[in-house]
Amino acid sequence: MAIADCLHNALAGGRAASFATGNAGSMFVALTGIYNFVPHTVARQSAYAPDEQSGVVQFAFAPKNIYRAIREYFDTDITGAIESIVSGPSRIVIASAENADQQRALAEKLSAPYELVEDSSHRSIIGYQSHSKNVAAIVREVVSGI
Repeated sequence: MAIADCLHNALAGGRAASFATGNAGSMFVALTGIYNFVPHTVARQSAYAPDEQSGVVQFAFAPKNIYRAIREYFDTDITGAIESIVSGPSRIVIASAENADQQRALAEKLSAPYELVEDSSHRSIIGYQSHSKNVAAIVREVVSGI
């Protein structure tokens, strides 16, 4: 998918538009190198140790990774995905507060338990130690019950 297609999708509206718009902005920041000089969401929403933080930032703003995310989002066929997941082993939806409504709807479609990590965002749910400990505790509880 070309960047022009991404921008076209951004103008279409809805969840896909939000995704496309965010990634078009990330691509601009990546290509210009601005992320090296100004605060950005990756830094604001994570608190890894310095070496890991640098790696996360470099990964997040690598143009090839942004392009790959855009391509996968729009090109992946999800026909039958819900049925396939439901037919598998037990599952749980762990949601960040930022995506709570979307993830709650997914949990309902999957007939799966839903756990919300309060005050978390898409990145901070694993980027902040307090949130990642919460996620780990939820996963341990689910795994121990299997």
